[in-house]
Amino acid sequence: GGVYDREKEFWQQAEVLIGLLDAVILLGDEKYWEAYKNVHRFVFDKVINKGVGEWYPLLTRRGEPIWTHMGHSWKINYHTVRAMVQSIIRMEKLEK
Repeated sequence: GGVYDREKEFWQQAEVLIGLLDAVILLGDEKYWEAYKNVHRFVFDKVINKGVGEWYPLLTRRGEPIWTHMGHSWKINYHTVRAMVQSIIRMEKLEK
């Protein structure tokens, strides 16, 4: 089937950063590094609300915030903090 939902949720963007770095490490294919850089750029340019240092919960495909509230009952920092910590660990592996 086709694409059902083109919106970007914060936790999916966070988790795909880790998954793509794992693919780079395990498979060594440049296409995964290029995909990682693309998602990383999107997250740092569009997803992070630099005014408060938190990630927008939901954005359009183009990176326009749909939900602008930073916190609510189900949104915690688990995915965002995990993504940054795990990305650093994987980047250190790639440096070697």
